[in-house]
Parts: sequence; structure tokens; C-alpha cells
Amino acid sequence: MRNPIKQLFLLAILAVGASSCTHNNGDIGFWFGTWQVDKILLDGQPDTTYTKHNMFFQFQTAYFKIVLSEPHNATTSGLSYCEVHDDQLWVNFNFTSDAIGGQYDPPGPSHLLRGYDVKTGDPVWNYFTYRHNGRKLTLTTFNRPDSIITKKYYSVNGKKHEKRDTVAVPYKTIEFQLHKR
Repeated sequence: MRNPIKQLFLLAILAVGASSCTHNNGDIGFWFGTWQVDKILLDGQPDTTYTKHNMFFQFQTAYFKIVLSEPHNATTSGLSYCEVHDDQLWVNFNFTSDAIGGQYDPPGPSHLLRGYDVKTGDPVWNYFTYRHNGRKLTLTTFNRPDSIITKKYYSVNGKKHEKRDTVAVPYKTIEFQLHKR
């Protein structure tokens, strides 16, 4: 005969274990998880180059990751730090971490920025307003600079060098329409 107390105890432990991994490091509300990008608008016009619907935004605690799914199970990703302020999402791709291997650029098809402000030299943030309705989310950029400074590092004869370029920002607004996966 089975012991029902042992079965209930085992069931309770499994339930706690299963639920503890779903929101690692705390609950961040509706943001948590993976969102698939359905449509991108650039200055109000559809981005006709985004046709594969293969871009995903992932949120966990203070981290935001863009994953671009490529053929043959390859992926390109960009990791950033993010903050939520009232009805705004702030994303900074100038995030670095020795633990995860350095800096990550946002994938090119996202049109998001990684660089430094031309006037102040401060890291550039990607600012969004957002609207969500259950499993649908719309993110719209605002306050984008006219240009940014990018930095690339390279080595010549064992010496580290930095190359800076000033890059024009082509779009003033980008809107992402997403749904929860």
C-alpha cells in the first residue's frame, strides 16, 4: 500500500522546484519570457526586409536579449541591460560582463543602437514607450539621437587600439509589434 503523506510531500517538493525556475531572480510581471516580433515599422513604414518573423525579444529580471533565429539552428543574439520606468522601457546594449564573455551588439535587423552619445560620450540608451494587451506588446522608440559614436577594438603587434566612428542614425522611430510565445 502506498503512503499518501509521502506522495503529497513529494508532489509539494516537485511543485516548488518546477515553479522556482520560471521567474529566476524575481517576477518582472508581463515582461518575463519570450516575445516574437511580428512586424517592424521604421518611421511609420513597414520594414519590408523583415519577412521571416525570426526575431525574438527575451526578458528576465534586468536583462533584455534579442535572438535572431537563422537557418540550420544558428542564432545571432544581442544582450543588454534594461529598466522599466512607468510606461517606458530603457535598453542599453553597452552592457559588458566578464562572466558572459564581453559585449553584445543588437542584431542588425533590429535597427537598435549600441554606441555613445556624440555630445556627452555617455552610453546610448534605446528608449521605448510600450502598450500591452494580454499577449500582445507594442514597443515604440523615442528620443533617438541624430548620430552616435561606435567603438571597435583591434590588436596590432600585441597592442590594443580603438577605432571610433561617427554613425548617422537612419530612423527616428522604430515600432515593434510582438506576441507572447
